[in-house]
Order: sequence, then structure tokens, then C-alpha cells
Amino acid sequence: MQTLRASVLLPLWSIIGLFAQTQAPPPTGKPPLPADLIATLRQDLRFADKQQCTEEKHLRLDQMISTEWLNLNSTAGPVLLVRGLAPCLASADNGPIVLYGQFSEGWRRMLNDTGHQVLPLHSATRGWTDLELWEQQSPSESIRRVYRFDGFAYKAASCHQVQVADPGTGQPLAKPVSKPCAR
Repeated sequence: MQTLRASVLLPLWSIIGLFAQTQAPPPTGKPPLPADLIATLRQDLRFADKQQCTEEKHLRLDQMISTEWLNLNSTAGPVLLVRGLAPCLASADNGPIVLYGQFSEGWRRMLNDTGHQVLPLHSATRGWTDLELWEQQSPSESIRRVYRFDGFAYKAASCHQVQVADPGTGQPLAKPVSKPCAR
């Protein structure tokens, strides 16, 4: 009985070992940057102006950006959100944020601004999800912009300064104070 069990288990362990060895490597977590977008992205991020920093820090373009694919329209393909990262392309708080969509004519820049966070909203304009962009002004204040799609690109529809703490003491406010941005 034991020889029968061993003769069945030994090939089974070999097969399990074979599958364990042929597993795909774990994903890096960073979506690949489309090759036909790299030159445009370098230009939009003013990469040439940052050349000295990139050489001193020994950074490649893919180490200086974060990328995220977003589904903002149910009939169009996903769009690519690119954020420039510190130390070369951004400060500790804000950096360039660029959104690209691929259309029949090729890649199109749909949004180009500065901030630290982009959030899709529940509302939509012309079939495209509206976006909220946050830009840090100070530890106590941020700028919140809402972007709507105009048929070609995202345009700022509203802007509010949002104060979350007392600028003098740094104490959090009981409720954030929001007021329209100065023009």
C-alpha cells in the first residue's frame, strides 16, 4: 500500500514542481508606456530641461513618472494618466499631470496641469467622466479644480481654494472652508 502511495505521489510532486517553476514573473505594478507616446511625453514634461537632474540622480524616464490607465468613456478606449515624480519632475507636493487618449489620428493630450491627485467623479460631460484635480498650496490649503470634457480635451470648469487647517496654528478645522479661486 505504501509503495502504491509513493508511486502515485512522486509523479504528482514532480508535476506540481514543474508548474511552480513555469509560473510567470509577478507584474511590476506599473503599466507599460506606449512606445509611440514616449517622444510626445518627453516634450510635454519638458524632459530636456531636467536632463542635468536625471543624469545626477541616474534616473530613467520610467522611474520619473507614474502611469495609470483610466476608463473615462464607455465607448472609447482607456486613457493614460501620467504624473511627473520628484525629485526631477515634481516638488514634494505637486508635479505635472498629463492625460492622453488614443484616437484615430493618434495620441492626443487631453489634460495638462499641475497637482498631486486626480480623481474621476460620478458626473460626466459629453460621455466622458468629469475629473477632480487637487493641487497642494500649503499644509493648510489646496486648490480643487473640476475638469469637464469639451469634445476635444478636458477644460477647467470650476476652481476652489479649500482650507483644511488654520494657517497660523496648523490645527485642523472642524469643517473645510471652500471659496472660489481668485481670478
